[in-house]
Amino acid sequence: MPQRWGCGSPDRFDDADTRDRSALALGLTGALGTVSEIQHGRWTGHLGSRILHGPAKAVAIGVLAAKRGIDLGASHSYSDSVNDRPLLEAIGHPHAVNQDRALRRLAQHRGWPIHRHRRDLTAEAIAALVGLRARLLPT
Repeated sequence: MPQRWGCGSPDRFDDADTRDRSALALGLTGALGTVSEIQHGRWTGHLGSRILHGPAKAVAIGVLAAKRGIDLGASHSYSDSVNDRPLLEAIGHPHAVNQDRALRRLAQHRGWPIHRHRRDLTAEAIAALVGLRARLLPT
């Protein structure tokens, strides 16, 4: 069964439960991200974990793969930024999506698939995710 994972930036809603529910709603196996600190059901404005960025993403996905028996060589990863180079290099099938200039050059050099999508589709996707997040939050 294919494994599909997402990694994201922290925000005030980024607790493990919300992140997992968001991932499942998007058809993902799970999600990794920097955890925001929540005390007594409220966001404190502080981080509850180390920032999951750059090399830390590759380490986190490696640890998770080892725990769950995931074959990273058979897995796919997607990114828009060269900041995710360590993660992309740790996965068997990296993809550059709406990539920055540096990632485009790296993907071309490595022969990685490059995906470009119209900007208005990206805006629609963002709007859909914002709506999804609003529906997932407890009332």
